[in-house]
Amino acid sequence: MSADRIPGESKRWIVSQLSEKLSKADGVILAQYQGLTVLDLTRLRMKLRQIQGELRILQNRLTKIALKEIPGAAPLTMHLKGPTAAVFCFGDPVALAKALKEFSDEREAFRVKAGFVSGRYLESVDVARLAALPSRPALLGQTVGLIASPLRRLVTVLSQPQRALVQVLGQVARKKS
Repeated sequence: MSADRIPGESKRWIVSQLSEKLSKADGVILAQYQGLTVLDLTRLRMKLRQIQGELRILQNRLTKIALKEIPGAAPLTMHLKGPTAAVFCFGDPVALAKALKEFSDEREAFRVKAGFVSGRYLESVDVARLAALPSRPALLGQTVGLIASPLRRLVTVLSQPQRALVQVLGQVARKKS
């Protein structure tokens, strides 16, 4: 049986659901989960839901078929060996990568294999780098700070002549009194 052939209606439905999820997701990260308990996976799922993520255990052969429909995602197929879970991101990919790194640090059985975020293939090292980035709100705050800093300096420079005038007038008033 070839990897391209999809036997049965239920398998076609699984592939179409997976393709739809892959196309709607802002990112997907593949991970090895062998050795985790059901309780571990349930805790991870609950944690991921809070950050708009979703964990799904994959059937490798069907996932390879679904990945063919996603432009640029073909490199992920080489990581579809052994027990594989996909973590779909429907929000901030950085928050998702941070949550997965934290979980993998706690449990050795969970290991990130690769990812596909914003149309780019990521190796496990790249996913770790993504996890090291500040969160979206922090990056927005830093950007606003960078924009506001020169404006603050401009306001200070423009207000200097008025300050100097007020100080001179204050000194003149003191001398007269």
